[in-house]
Amino acid sequence: MTEYYGVKVSKDGKDITDIDKEMSFSSKYRNLTVYLSGTVDLTNPTTTTIAHTLGYVPIFLVWIKKSDNNYCPVPNSFSDHSVVHHPEAYMTDTGLYLNTGCDTSVTHTFKYVIFYEKLV
Repeated sequence: MTEYYGVKVSKDGKDITDIDKEMSFSSKYRNLTVYLSGTVDLTNPTTTTIAHTLGYVPIFLVWIKKSDNNYCPVPNSFSDHSVVHHPEAYMTDTGLYLNTGCDTSVTHTFKYVIFYEKLV
């Protein structure tokens, strides 16, 4: 029995009907699919929640923008604005929680991506 899947991308010179190891991409396998993404500005000290309705704990990524306009992953510890910051992020089955991790009144920009895939 032949199984067909939504999307296949083959390597140069290979036919898409070739075996899977010759594929560059196949939707046959689990791929991270974005459920929700965005940015949020938070002024210290604060915690906020980005709600989701998935009903389980999904895979997620969070970054925080530093004063040099570069982003670093959260959780993290770094010195910025002459203060040490410890931004944190955690996920539940109803929301993503972001904490600035700083006592100084500075506004931080967080970027986040929540995927459909369940965190195992």
